[in-house]
Amino acid sequence: MITGLSMEIGDGRQTQFWEDVWLHCGFLKDRFHRLFSISNQCGLLIGDCGFWDGLEWVWNFLWRREFFQWELDILGQLHETLRAVRLVNNREDIVVWKYDRLGIFSTNSFVQVLQEGMLAKDTTSYSFTHSIWKGLVPPKVELFTWFVLIGRVNTKERLSRFGILNQVDMRCVLCNRDIEQVHHLFLGCDFAWQVWNAWISVFGRLWSLPGLMKDHFLSWTEEPRRKEDRKRWLRCFCTIIWNIWMERNRRIFQNDSKGVEEIINMSVISYKEWEDVLS
Repeated sequence: MITGLSMEIGDGRQTQFWEDVWLHCGFLKDRFHRLFSISNQCGLLIGDCGFWDGLEWVWNFLWRREFFQWELDILGQLHETLRAVRLVNNREDIVVWKYDRLGIFSTNSFVQVLQEGMLAKDTTSYSFTHSIWKGLVPPKVELFTWFVLIGRVNTKERLSRFGILNQVDMRCVLCNRDIEQVHHLFLGCDFAWQVWNAWISVFGRLWSLPGLMKDHFLSWTEEPRRKEDRKRWLRCFCTIIWNIWMERNRRIFQNDSKGVEEIINMSVISYKEWEDVLS
């Protein structure tokens, strides 16, 4: 996803200088790791790394120590990289989707990118997910379901793996037992399992816990023979995924929680609303 997003810098008041991707060379903290390690401005915004001299922006970097001679060459490379940068005072930084003429992200443009093979191979290899994009649920729900199936959802385990979250706080908030990773949160957790089972009972089916999210998704979207049944099951799959995630976020960010029965009822409401609006 990041491969299609870029920052269009205005006054630099919303973008971190070292830690955000805003130049074609990627993260400056990686491109100029040596300089990053001695910078006194780690975590600061672009707009905090210089000043306006009239209408001209002047970079002003602060370092923890004097440079070694060989480090001056790297500093020169940094300034050369920044030479073409033009900040615009009193204009906000904006995120641009580079595969759209107007720079605006949409599910349709994202699907087109996937179909044309413009994203990384590891992302486009999940061809089994093509059936998601049917317009049976809102675009944001389609997109989120896709992220779940390719394992790109920011669960606690994933955030910890990238050094964003303390490893002490990795338990699933729905059961408070196992590590919160994609398969557990959306399928293996007792809480999630009860939600799936409730829907299975409505459909009059029996099932066992699949080993992979892929297997689970295919069993819900390909086994039904009738086209209308496949649509119902796909909408249901996305509905359950979405409501489990909403409950997870409610517990983490709002310090509020709902029981299994409430989530089942909420998923039924979501299903019916989307069926009425999007059928």
